[in-house]
Amino acid sequence: MATFRRRNVGGASGSAVAQASGTSPAEEEEDEDALWKRQIQGKLRDTHKPHPHGFFAGLLLCAQYVAANATRSSRSTAIGITTVFVVVFFVGLLQNIVLRAPLIFLRLAETTAGEMDLLITPETVNFDPLLNLDNGKTEIPRFSFFNATDLQEKLSRNPLVQGASPRWILRGHLNTPE
Repeated sequence: MATFRRRNVGGASGSAVAQASGTSPAEEEEDEDALWKRQIQGKLRDTHKPHPHGFFAGLLLCAQYVAANATRSSRSTAIGITTVFVVVFFVGLLQNIVLRAPLIFLRLAETTAGEMDLLITPETVNFDPLLNLDNGKTEIPRFSFFNATDLQEKLSRNPLVQGASPRWILRGHLNTPE
């Protein structure tokens, strides 16, 4: 593989180098010009080294720099790694708190103002729609309509009731694994 030779700029030293290498200054200049042309065309490249302008070469250079700096100043490296872990921990904790904030405020409001539930159900053909105590019957319970607006108007006259909101209650079955 051809290598670049440095030219010494200056009168006598340049000719002395050319005479020591056994070539004339004109031949040396032609060789150097040819090497530069081959380098520009990409034909003079060392296959064992990464391209000096490639992405992985830059990444490798950064990794070598970080490793050398970490071994040189291990105390600063330990402080930096600890700082990163502490910051990530607190950011994760804050994110978790922000996600759970509505539940926290709801529970806080329930404990300070109090919460009372009153279950009012309309009459059904069967005994009780929620408890369904008459399992022997195959008849589907039929509900009469329930006027929530009328109930809210009646309850708004009571000074002890702050408000009423209708909710849907869904029945379900809970089985124990036995």
